[in-house]
Amino acid sequence: MRNFVAPDRQKTFLRFLRTHLLNVTAACRSSGLAGTAGVYLQRRSDEDFRRRWEQLDDEVLQIDLEIETIKQKAVSAQSLTKSLTTFGELYREALPEERRELIRLRVNQLVWKPDEIRLALLDSPEVYQRLGESQQLVARTGFEPVLPA
Repeated sequence: MRNFVAPDRQKTFLRFLRTHLLNVTAACRSSGLAGTAGVYLQRRSDEDFRRRWEQLDDEVLQIDLEIETIKQKAVSAQSLTKSLTTFGELYREALPEERRELIRLRVNQLVWKPDEIRLALLDSPEVYQRLGESQQLVARTGFEPVLPA
């Protein structure tokens, strides 16, 4: 097997290929290689180099898919939030698993003791109420308390 790119440069190239998200030209420049021909010839003739390159392709593809999934969730959450102007409306329109996620995203801290409930929302000051008062609050808002059996 002939080395078109020195082994130490191969490692450097692959590291920069990941950094530059598979942009071969940018990775070659960052690696100090004169052009792209050597890495393509190396890829053709060196099975190990080709395998490591393809592994990078797979990793970057997986990351791209995760980014797209996150963007879609963000866009749908954003459009849903715009269409439903208050948290109550948003909560009423959500599916059960979405409701759990909405509560998780809105509640900063919840302390539930036998005689008190402390609730801190991300966009509001902490609310402190005695248990009798909090049961009325829970009943008014439609959130059912989980009480020990």
